Amino acid sequence: MAGAAPWRTCGEIWGTSCPQPVKPPDWGHDDPHHPHYVDQLRRLASPGCPAEVLQLFAGANTWELACAIACNPACPPETLGHWAELWDIIPDPAEISSLTGRTWYSGPNEVAQAIAGNPGCPPELLGRLSSSPAMAVRWAAAGNPALPSGAQGGLARDSNSFVREKLAWNRSCSPGLLGQLGADRLLWVRRGAMTNPACPDRVFQVNSRHRYASYRAATASSIWCPAGILETLSSDSELPVRLAVASNSRCPEPALERLAGEPDLRVRARVAGNPGCPARLLGRLGCTTSRRVLHSLAGNPSVQPETLVRLLQHRDLKIADAAANNPALPRHVRAMHQLASGTRQPTS
Repeated sequence: MAGAAPWRTCGEIWGTSCPQPVKPPDWGHDDPHHPHYVDQLRRLASPGCPAEVLQLFAGANTWELACAIACNPACPPETLGHWAELWDIIPDPAEISSLTGRTWYSGPNEVAQAIAGNPGCPPELLGRLSSSPAMAVRWAAAGNPALPSGAQGGLARDSNSFVREKLAWNRSCSPGLLGQLGADRLLWVRRGAMTNPACPDRVFQVNSRHRYASYRAATASSIWCPAGILETLSSDSELPVRLAVASNSRCPEPALERLAGEPDLRVRARVAGNPGCPARLLGRLGCTTSRRVLHSLAGNPSVQPETLVRLLQHRDLKIADAAANNPALPRHVRAMHQLASGTRQPTS
């Protein structure tokens, strides 16, 4: 089990790509039974919601409205503090040791999660939320770019791997803690640390020498991996590691040259689909007869237009379609191809 946490933020639930909010109608904005209630929640969660509208709803007493407003990046810090006091979402520090996520009912965890994930949350309030007994609240705080450095250490030692992974992805996480997370016992936490641009080189060095190929492949898949380590991993004995190197858009040219000459078609296909592959090497791969390699090449946006024009005429329709949908194909060539194939009728 790896990757994303099994819950979503309030912003993901309500959505943030809604129409421009308007002043709410006089229908009783805190009535959950009103047909426009959910639509209004989406509008309140939208970053474009006017401040006066957010202020109008600040006195509402339903947790749904509190979540929608609290997850809005435009929500004023004083409003977030108001919600924290209204819902009593921060337990007494003396009681935290006796509380768990299942028994903590001093206030809705959903409101606390929305506040903890808001970049405008005051540092003091965010630091207190980072020690919440509710796992989802700590997870939201761990991903907040405004997380104070004093609260990061506790979350880096959190018992839940999703919280540690979320902190590893946080761009404000310190290099020292990334070094700790990059040596975590679980692979997906290490992978999260290696996707962070602040990850120190020693993390890549340690994981590139790991006895398990999955750890070395995770190292090779990071665009922040040093070039020297990628060159070493390009000669790895395990296929998944070499595939990860061949797919890395920042793979150095000597390593791509070596991988492009491999007998395994899967590796050469990854090189052909790499957008960071030099044009000279892509042109050489275009002379192959392997359909797997040509299909990857036809979808590469870095391939030369003349190569795409040639692939448009390929008898394999999958290769021709991939070349036709490539954004590097000149517009006039795409238009002529569409007319010739009958996919678009000429306008009168």
